[in-house]
Amino acid sequence: MHAILETWIVTLALILARVSAFLALAPTIGGRAIPKTVKFAFALSLAFFWFSGSGGLQTQAVFTINQSPWLGLVLAVAREAIVGAVLGYTFSLFLVPFRIAGEYIAQEMGLTLGSITDPSQSRPSTVMGAFFALVGTLLFLSPNVHPFFFAILPRSFASP
Repeated sequence: MHAILETWIVTLALILARVSAFLALAPTIGGRAIPKTVKFAFALSLAFFWFSGSGGLQTQAVFTINQSPWLGLVLAVAREAIVGAVLGYTFSLFLVPFRIAGEYIAQEMGLTLGSITDPSQSRPSTVMGAFFALVGTLLFLSPNVHPFFFAILPRSFASP
C-alpha cells in the first residue's frame, strides 16, 4: 500500500509540475491580468482531473538513483516543468502574429506616437496592437480552437 501511495503522489506531483508550467506561459491564462491564486487553483484542478482520468499513470522509474531518491524526483519534476513550459510558450506564439500585425498597421497609420501602457505586457503597446491582440484572443477562445490547445497537454503525458 505504501508503494502505491508513493507512486500516486509522485505521479500527481509530475502532472502538477507540467500543468502549472504550461498554464504559466499559455496565452490568455498566463498573463499578468489573471491572479496567481486563480492560476494555481486552475492548475491544481486540471492536475487532479487528469490524474483521476489516468487511473494512476504508469510512472517511469523516477527513483533510479538508489542513494538519493530526492535527486531523481527533483530531476523528474524539472523535466516535466520544462516540457510544460515549452508547450505553453509554443502556444503563446499563437498571438504573436496578431500583435505584430496591429503594430505594423499602427505604424502605417501614424498611431505609434500615442502608445499606451498595457498592464498585461511589460512594454508599451499601440491601440491597434492591443486591438489585434484582443481579436487574436477572441479567436483563441472560439469554440474550435482552445479545446485543441487543452487536448494537447493530456496527450503529452502518454509515453511513446
